[in-house]
Amino acid sequence: MTQATEQNFKDVAADMRRHLNVFWFGGGEVGMIFFAAEMPDEDVETQQFRGLEDYAPGLKPGSRKSCQELSKRLEPHLVRFFQEARLDPGDYDVPIAHLRNPVTGVLDISVRYMNYVQVPDADTMDFTVTKDHLVLLKNLRLGDLGGMLASDIKRPYGDMTYFALDIAYLLGEPDPVGEEGYFSKERETRYERLHEEMLLAAQALWSFGKL
Repeated sequence: MTQATEQNFKDVAADMRRHLNVFWFGGGEVGMIFFAAEMPDEDVETQQFRGLEDYAPGLKPGSRKSCQELSKRLEPHLVRFFQEARLDPGDYDVPIAHLRNPVTGVLDISVRYMNYVQVPDADTMDFTVTKDHLVLLKNLRLGDLGGMLASDIKRPYGDMTYFALDIAYLLGEPDPVGEEGYFSKERETRYERLHEEMLLAAQALWSFGKL
């Protein structure tokens, strides 16, 4: 890799971190994180990559085609950032102001109805990043999802039939036991909580991670 290519990655990553934040979508099989300039509404395509239009020159800013092209061009930089960025376990004052609608001030509905994470009506919140979070962040499957930069909405950490199996494998914990092969309720709740906490863990890495 040339020095110019390396600097290009760092410049693009810096631009992405300056203009995009981490959001949560509660739909699909398990929910996902995604990256956008501000909280989406029905006119999401006009705002998703605001400030990054120069990476798709010649295309109308905010158009569907521009959005799709930007997502494809920025994908490798996003994936590489999550692979290479360094963050120590510990307590962080994580930015969350972007999770409120800029007009109404109301928290995003997907965040209000999360099962395990309670997001306060504030600009930041204290969040403890653990070694488990960091392992999952390194293995989070991120990419272009039809014109959106997001985690895989079905298989966020691997190819197994259930995301909790992937989490258990990555954390070096045993497979479910018993005749039915189910996790205990305690373990299943823990894995579901860890997955929801990716909203905050990813934002901590996005805000404070070092390359």
